[in-house]
Amino acid sequence: MNKMKNIFLTLVCAMAASATFTSCLNSDDDGYTTTLTLADSIAANTQAQGVYSGVVYYLRPTTDGSSTTLTDDSVSVAWTIAPVSTKQSILTMTSFPVSILQYYVQSELETENADEILAAATGQTLETNVIPFMKLPISTVIYEYSIAPRSSLDFDVFYNGTTHDVKVAFSEMLSSSTSGYVNDASSTYYYPIAYIESGVLYGNILIGTITVDGKAYEVNTVLGLKGKKGATTGTITTES
Repeated sequence: MNKMKNIFLTLVCAMAASATFTSCLNSDDDGYTTTLTLADSIAANTQAQGVYSGVVYYLRPTTDGSSTTLTDDSVSVAWTIAPVSTKQSILTMTSFPVSILQYYVQSELETENADEILAAATGQTLETNVIPFMKLPISTVIYEYSIAPRSSLDFDVFYNGTTHDVKVAFSEMLSSSTSGYVNDASSTYYYPIAYIESGVLYGNILIGTITVDGKAYEVNTVLGLKGKKGATTGTITTES
């Protein structure tokens, strides 16, 4: 799991060390501005909006002889971020590569073929809320955003002559708190957050449970999102 730290965002509270995400959201210690003004929210939304092209990073098992290891891989993706108000935007990815989730379902019976079903899945539309919540205390203004998905993905996959029902639930949706997280064996925490620096977005998408034909597989993993902004899009509306 050490590769996770090199690929995905382990930053919490704008790259500051903290025990919990919630405590960070409620604190302005060490110069981290978590109470954004209206002007900050407008600036953050302006910075975020646009058309992006990049990749989704993930870890997949590879077998070399008798040993199996995890190696990083990626899939090219594109998305847009368009503001819906001065305080919130929406990220839309029309072809989220759900097929890469095949590596995270472990069938217990020979009759189960969840991995093969997911491998046959086509890209799905993913929407996440993009909500600025922090301003980094550095010379170049950088905002940090919550990027929690708006809903689970529920879709059909036609495989081997049969239609199969698949549902992907995201970790933050499984938590009783407003922001969930995933932590690995070394107690490194990954949150559904992102930041934008020099026109490049870095973020985490947290996968919680994948259900295939009624059988749930607890995944609890993180996918890394990285993409460069091109054209701008959307219009910020006025909100008091």
